[in-house]
Amino acid sequence: MEFSARRLKTFLECPRKFQFTYLDQIPVPTPSPLAFGKTIHEVIETIHLEGLWDEAKAFSLFRSLWEKRQREEPILFTDQPPEKYEKLAEKILSGYLRRQKELPPPLLVEFEFSVPFGETLLHGFIDQIREEGGGLVIVDLKSDKSKPSRAELDMDLQFTLYAFAAHQIFHQPIKACVHYHLRTNEEILTYRDPKRCAETIGEVLRFVTQNLKAGVFPPNRGIQCRWCPFAFLCERDPVWQSQAPLGENSPFFNETKRR
Repeated sequence: MEFSARRLKTFLECPRKFQFTYLDQIPVPTPSPLAFGKTIHEVIETIHLEGLWDEAKAFSLFRSLWEKRQREEPILFTDQPPEKYEKLAEKILSGYLRRQKELPPPLLVEFEFSVPFGETLLHGFIDQIREEGGGLVIVDLKSDKSKPSRAELDMDLQFTLYAFAAHQIFHQPIKACVHYHLRTNEEILTYRDPKRCAETIGEVLRFVTQNLKAGVFPPNRGIQCRWCPFAFLCERDPVWQSQAPLGENSPFFNETKRR
């Protein structure tokens, strides 16, 4: 069985959403923030791999990829029209290129990994890995509007999985994990101990695999339902209707709280 951080986080957020997305594979449009983030990532990858340090050329590449994505992929624009995303891309890329002049180049960009964990394979892509102070720094680029708190990052499963994988592959200390907020060029740091990462991943995998084998996919009513593409499928479900609307219905989180 293979899991990415996104798949595990989806199950913990809402098992029913996991079922609709990965098992039933119900087709839905890509939310515009996600489509935009993917395009920005492609441009930044090209900047580092091909030396595309000219601002005008970088933005020209974004526009070309952005138009191509809109032609080939159904995108749901809920917050702003496509042209406003182009203005945002111009701001992000300009700031990113200026900031990179102050930083050493990353050791690896869009690093793909697959590492075993018991009978499970952990798979993913790390945006950037830097080499600093005799160890590694994991960098995750985010184009979201909001910034997470340090407390939220300390609990983030994606960094836990990435730090574990990088330590397993390179056998070097993980000095820090960086949430790189592209809209402000702000770096928010969090830290991971590989041993504790393994314990957390094991706990999450046990919970997810047990429920998958049992075919248990309850909905988890909460604020995330506002932007879930499957919300309309749950609204008539008696289980969903009976739940508190504050997103505290996940069996995993409730079990964790009791400990």
